[in-house]
Amino acid sequence: MGNEGNTLTYPTANEILNNSDFLELASILWQKTLANATSEVRYEFGSYVQWDPTDNSFSWVKVIQGKPTYGNDSATITYDPVYNRNDPAHKYICASFHTHTPMTTVSDSLLYRYSGPSPKDRFNAITTGLPGLVCDYSATRVYPNTPKNAAYQIYHNGPERRQ
Repeated sequence: MGNEGNTLTYPTANEILNNSDFLELASILWQKTLANATSEVRYEFGSYVQWDPTDNSFSWVKVIQGKPTYGNDSATITYDPVYNRNDPAHKYICASFHTHTPMTTVSDSLLYRYSGPSPKDRFNAITTGLPGLVCDYSATRVYPNTPKNAAYQIYHNGPERRQ
């Protein structure tokens, strides 16, 4: 990863996931997701991940709050479809990141969703050519009674590095 000759080599998803700066930023958005999940409404949070090859640091481009989600509806987040992949300050978009929500608004205790990237998340990662990183619970299924503080992880989907 870095500037090898005249060719920029973007970080891989694993390099991003093993970076302490990124993990700290992701943890902050996960905690924000949990803090904003009530019995009435919940929100996903996310951003494009920006990489500075001069010091190998990561930052958010702009944190986005997803649409309010009520009842049994699926939570969604929409990124700006047109974005500048290369910042004038020599920072580069290298991945997308967002959280999935607990099911705090769902009243039917038999309903569940699978953890990790959704089909829409996979489609977005492929069409943007960016690794998709999704913070969600570690359990295979998430139920309305899954404790908010249950173990979580960051899942990768799509390409291994920006294409």
